[in-house]
Amino acid sequence: MSSKIYIFKQGDYKKTGDFLWQKNSMACEDCLLGMYVWKERYDFKLCQTSDSSFVYSQSDDTFMVPVPNLTRESLGKMKSISRNPVLVRVTEKDKEYISENFRDMFEFREDEGSFDYIYDIEKMATLSGKKLAKKRNHVNNFIKLYDDWHTEEISFHNLLKCRDFLKLWYADRLENSGAHGIESLLAEKNSLFNVLENFDGVMADGIVLFTGKKVSAITIGQRISSHTYDIVFEKADECIKGAYNMINREFARYIKNKYPDIMYLNRENDLNIEGLRRAKKSYRPAMLLKKYTASYLL
Repeated sequence: MSSKIYIFKQGDYKKTGDFLWQKNSMACEDCLLGMYVWKERYDFKLCQTSDSSFVYSQSDDTFMVPVPNLTRESLGKMKSISRNPVLVRVTEKDKEYISENFRDMFEFREDEGSFDYIYDIEKMATLSGKKLAKKRNHVNNFIKLYDDWHTEEISFHNLLKCRDFLKLWYADRLENSGAHGIESLLAEKNSLFNVLENFDGVMADGIVLFTGKKVSAITIGQRISSHTYDIVFEKADECIKGAYNMINREFARYIKNKYPDIMYLNRENDLNIEGLRRAKKSYRPAMLLKKYTASYLL
């Protein structure tokens, strides 16, 4: 395994995956690939006590909920690191546990921008029903326009084409972004190229959508748990009508076939971006996975 495949220190990638898998979660924060992608941005540190483990973001001075649960010892460890610990991306289940076992010690605030959009994989693979008729029409129109389309798994055979496609994709958006947007896009670009460079090592899945010999879209993701799969990256050429709809459907079919026990696709959050929120809602999620920020009061 490449020396680059680490999150907290060299060589700990699989160990971190085993740690996250214990949670049997639906949340995108518990996707190993997602944590790997953003390890530089959040400067993650793994902290352990005798009865739990938790992740600390050194750049944001925030904590993730410990595994298996918040304990008196883990809270004490957090307080030794940060005077007033803040837990982020707390799920409803975690909120209930903390409220019951640490009564009046935390204040909870809904973090709507971090709510995960969870979809039924069967509906995403078939686009069945009246509510998804427009999406189905976009796919049918794509097939009529591009009768030479096909998909391939990401592999060393097409990695160079993927990189060339992404260089153009990011160049176009960087040219039309403000200062804050440029910083975010560059961070994402560097992370995605690092994933491609170490694709086998990061244990991800990915497919490429071709129209003829041209790459028109790519999607990359990873299992979160036995029942939920996380879509980490999805990029498409917006000049190719229906490319996003097509890669979306084809990846759902690919994952459904590869992992028959997967029931849900997590398409992550909308970051309070209105256009992104509309796009995610248009696919009719089966549920929104609520998240909270929990601030220590004492």
